[in-house]
Amino acid sequence: MNIRKNKKLFYLLCFFARLPFSLINLIKNIGLTKALLFFRFCITYYIFVFLKRKHKFPKVLLIAVTGKCNLTCKECFIHNKRHRESISTEKLQFLLDEAEENKTKLVGLTGGEPFTNSDIVMLVRKHPSIYFFIFTNALLINESMANEISELKNIVLLIGIDGPSSSTAKRRGINVYENLETKFNLLRKNKIPFGITVMTTSKNIQSVTDIRWLREIRMYGTSFVLFVQYTPSGRNIQNDLILDKRNMELLKKSEVNGIMKARMLPLSMHSIGSVCPFRSGKGLYISENGEFGTCPALPFSNETIDKKIVDVYKNSSYFKELKRLQDKNTVCLFRSNINTILNLVKKYDACSSYHLDLYESLENEYKRRST
Repeated sequence: MNIRKNKKLFYLLCFFARLPFSLINLIKNIGLTKALLFFRFCITYYIFVFLKRKHKFPKVLLIAVTGKCNLTCKECFIHNKRHRESISTEKLQFLLDEAEENKTKLVGLTGGEPFTNSDIVMLVRKHPSIYFFIFTNALLINESMANEISELKNIVLLIGIDGPSSSTAKRRGINVYENLETKFNLLRKNKIPFGITVMTTSKNIQSVTDIRWLREIRMYGTSFVLFVQYTPSGRNIQNDLILDKRNMELLKKSEVNGIMKARMLPLSMHSIGSVCPFRSGKGLYISENGEFGTCPALPFSNETIDKKIVDVYKNSSYFKELKRLQDKNTVCLFRSNINTILNLVKKYDACSSYHLDLYESLENEYKRRST
């Protein structure tokens, strides 16, 4: 236990020692005003994530705008011809209006590819008090759109990439990396805050934590890196991609000794503890068919956006019991107790036909592990 605490303390000391250099790079990339706004958001976010205060409304919303995408990445949560629904702009407007009225701090827009909806920039502009993280492959962003985004002060683009050119090509397709280099230059020219999000797996962990590649990415104008640990969920579970203990330790070290050494900011901090708002019940996920869920790995509830967010968050029997479980846990329920979640979904009949194949996939995976 003391060794673990000493490691956390060491990582924290390294973080604060290297923070000034990462902030200088951030200011250089996006200017002082946007950098200060982002820094203020980060402080607010970390405070509410670590405080054990209960909320009457989710402080974080993650909305899958659509299941449509211009790529067909391997291991994608949604990559299935049956799951291509989208939330209309009108309904997105209602969701964001309610979130803004209730002082939601952060809204993440994901997909599919969010920018297949041409109204995304307009929606961000109409809600200036919300900070938006857009999870995108960036390939649909053109000069005109970049000019519009550059005028906004409440947006960060998180661009999916899987390491150097060869690693990205294996998962996302040939020439995707090279096309992204052009998009990075466009975003940097327009001083748009952007970073990369990397799904770390046993196959790419060595290349994505390589300091040489991280420095290369920084030179394109990248300010942030979000490492997402591969989760054995979705409709195409591949257990050989799960990180073992040795690789998890490499991931933790790289957040400080790699990302920050390359003068970028880590948006994930596995080394000091989870900052996931869904783990603590402070966030809510909405899937592309308009159904509420816990997070992308657990999009169940059978409650839809035909109801107000506040009614679902406060009154749903399924979410009430789920939050009681979350209050008792300090780790992700999906990773630590998936069977409890599956039984809860079954108890409240919380799985719609739309997500039935996902539920069956998770159930089969749990049975396989139990045998």
